[in-house]
Amino acid sequence: MKRFRFRPRTWIVLGVVTVIAAAAAVAGYAYFSTSGTGTGVAATGGTGTVGISDFTNATGLWPDGSDHTFIIDLYDGGGGALQVNSVTGTVPNFVGNGGNTCYGGWFSISMPDYTFPLSINPGDNYFYAHITMPVSGDNQSACQGQTVPINWSSN
Repeated sequence: MKRFRFRPRTWIVLGVVTVIAAAAAVAGYAYFSTSGTGTGVAATGGTGTVGISDFTNATGLWPDGSDHTFIIDLYDGGGGALQVNSVTGTVPNFVGNGGNTCYGGWFSISMPDYTFPLSINPGDNYFYAHITMPVSGDNQSACQGQTVPINWSSN
């Protein structure tokens, strides 16, 4: 039986193929199992000021009357969106009819149509607010026909 022998050129080709295969195996292993570290940057949000004002007025309030809806403007004067976690409206005590005190506790203000936090964009942002005048058990005539001031705050 005759024994098969490779020629020198065949040995060179086999050697080159073996080196390429080994390099590919090492590269594949390195590609799928590599680790490392790095750095990057991210921008954080800023803070801004929100202006709050009545855009429309609620009229015709009376003790135990219906809920009156009016519009408030949350104004973002900054360059980006802001998150508002709450908006609170309160009526201060003020002098009403006959020099008598109209008590702020006689009024209730709410924004039940929204879930906080709110995201507001730069410029005007309009939202509905509600005001009622529940019966207090006291004579509330001092408030009759008066313009009711509202102090707004947010965070």
